[in-house]
Amino acid sequence: MPNPLAVFGGSVASSLLGGNQAAKAAKKGAQAQVDAANMANAMEERMYNQSRQDQMPWMEQGKTSLNQLAALMKPGGELSRRFTQQDFETDPGYQFRLEQGNRGLMNALNARGLGGSGAMVKEATRYNQGAAADEYTNAYNRFMQGGDSIYNRLAGLSNTGQTTSQQLSSLGQNYAGQYASNVGQAANARASQYAAKAQAFQQGLDALSGAGGTYAQSGRFPGMKKV
Repeated sequence: MPNPLAVFGGSVASSLLGGNQAAKAAKKGAQAQVDAANMANAMEERMYNQSRQDQMPWMEQGKTSLNQLAALMKPGGELSRRFTQQDFETDPGYQFRLEQGNRGLMNALNARGLGGSGAMVKEATRYNQGAAADEYTNAYNRFMQGGDSIYNRLAGLSNTGQTTSQQLSSLGQNYAGQYASNVGQAANARASQYAAKAQAFQQGLDALSGAGGTYAQSGRFPGMKKV
């Protein structure tokens, strides 16, 4: 007659062994998922840092240009002040026309023998006043165009920095989202491992309980023949 304890122990041991093997397999699978998640996060971090490094010069230039633009646009700054008489008088275009006109006028008057006369002074005064009236609007427009040109160039560089900042923000959000997803997958794998281990332990307990119940009802353990 088979030894009841041996049969009982063999049944329980078989169930425990099978559950233990399932738990080990679950642990290996979970560790593989955790390792894969860690590798993915390391790669995500390297890619994010490289992208940030590549775009940082554009962002820094944008900051520099924005600071320059802010200084020029503040009250009293070069791009916020009004057009003045001094600006007009020192305008290169006006100065060139005035110089060339007066030179031509003097040459003409000297050729007529009027050099140093009252007529020369009168003609020079009339010409200078006319040149000033004609050139004021042109000088003003050149002043405004020069300021607009400086503003547009600095604003363009500032906008490049702003665009780069938005791109870096998007990269950061994507990195954080992917990182969290990988961590979540690793956590789920760990949870599955613990669940498989608990299930294997429960299977062993169920085998033990079932064998005990069978013996209590029939006087024999599972696998024993009735004598």
